[in-house]
Amino acid sequence: MVSYDMVNKTEWFIQKMSTGWFSRKEIVELAATEFPNISGRVLRGTIGQYWTDCTNKEFQTFKAIRARGFRVMESDLKRHIEREGAL
Repeated sequence: MVSYDMVNKTEWFIQKMSTGWFSRKEIVELAATEFPNISGRVLRGTIGQYWTDCTNKEFQTFKAIRARGFRVMESDLKRHIEREGAL
């Protein structure tokens, strides 16, 4: 099991969001299954905040996504990260 303290949470978020479409609640629930020893409050404050920040160009999460050549897609209150220019 990956240690929550040791994992690069931005990289974790980008990788997970690249695998499917997630609402904020769903990505936090996924984090809870991968990091069962971390409180829901902490996960909502980190992983949940990444979900919120990933569409605002002012925040580091958005900048990290763009720097890797990805973009955030949104549909039906869910988001997905994909390679820029992907069909």
